[in-house]
Amino acid sequence: MFSSVILNRHTFTRALLFAVFQNIIYKYNGIYSTLSWKIFIYGMNLFSRRAMNNISGQFRKTTWDPILIISQIVAVQTVMYFCLGIWIWIIASLLGSTKSLDYAFQYKEIHVRDFGGQLVIVIFILNALVGALALWWLVQRTKQCMDFACTAHLIHLCCCWAYNASFPTSFSWWSLNTVSLSIMCVCGEFLCMRTELQAIPLGMNNQKTAL
Repeated sequence: MFSSVILNRHTFTRALLFAVFQNIIYKYNGIYSTLSWKIFIYGMNLFSRRAMNNISGQFRKTTWDPILIISQIVAVQTVMYFCLGIWIWIIASLLGSTKSLDYAFQYKEIHVRDFGGQLVIVIFILNALVGALALWWLVQRTKQCMDFACTAHLIHLCCCWAYNASFPTSFSWWSLNTVSLSIMCVCGEFLCMRTELQAIPLGMNNQKTAL
């Protein structure tokens, strides 16, 4: 049984890593292939089945599991970038512009001077809500939401740094990502806390109070 769990974790990690690199690097224009979509769905289903089995009326045991943590980081990042790619495709279609990763990683695209820049800000805010749902679905721990949210935005910082070949100094970029981090963390903690409270068994109705 232990070997099958390890195999599933390795399969999940390889599948998601393949989807990330194929969708983000090789599909530069944001066009997602059917094969990548199937691999992504397979990885999400594989992980969600294992994660949801932990919610059975009691809390999950806290153990150091680096493979699970790395898998969760990759899963959260994949969900966020995949949905961000969908938002980019929508706004690029509305604006009639070329579908490009510049909307996701280019500093100069984040501004309020015109309608296009305002739409980019809106999709990042919406994507923060998607990130909160990813934390609730994949992490399921209130006290870990801040760690995973900060990790996701740190990875995004590194990606933007590599994409622009320069460290971000734009005030609008830092402001947007700070707001995005806050929304993702707070909403994720709220959703996870509700799930954890529902998992607490309440047996007071079946017990008599001794006076």
